[in-house]
Amino acid sequence: MANDAGSLDLQALAEKSYNDAVEYVNKLPSDCMYSDGYYCAEVSDKNKLGVSGDYASLMDASGTLPAPVLQAWPVAYQAFQQQDILTEKQKQLKHYRVGFKHDNGEVTVLFRPLLLPQLVDGDVVGKMRAAFGKEVRVSVSADDFSIIKVIFGR
Repeated sequence: MANDAGSLDLQALAEKSYNDAVEYVNKLPSDCMYSDGYYCAEVSDKNKLGVSGDYASLMDASGTLPAPVLQAWPVAYQAFQQQDILTEKQKQLKHYRVGFKHDNGEVTVLFRPLLLPQLVDGDVVGKMRAAFGKEVRVSVSADDFSIIKVIFGR
């Protein structure tokens, strides 16, 4: 029985840590580009921002994106906003990094939730292995810009 009480204490502590982190991030200003752990990252700080394999930058040397990616964005964003599994706060883009992939006649928009900050006495000391939002991938046809599929991750 002692193990059950101990595991309940650990679960309660983990839940409190999660709730404290969510409360913290909901109070952060929206005029920053956040990376995992809700660190305010500079645009030029590529080490903090990270690049995800398949979702590497589609920008060319001039800093432009392919037109189909931009045409697919409003369709994918609307589909993301319509997901009932997300709360209104979880739908705020400040809680995500957004990636684009364009191949085989389809544009996939990845909404990857940021990992929450690990707090100790109100100070950020690292990243949790938990996110406030949910991963959502929206595939859009590059021909008629209709939704092909919506996939949910972690």
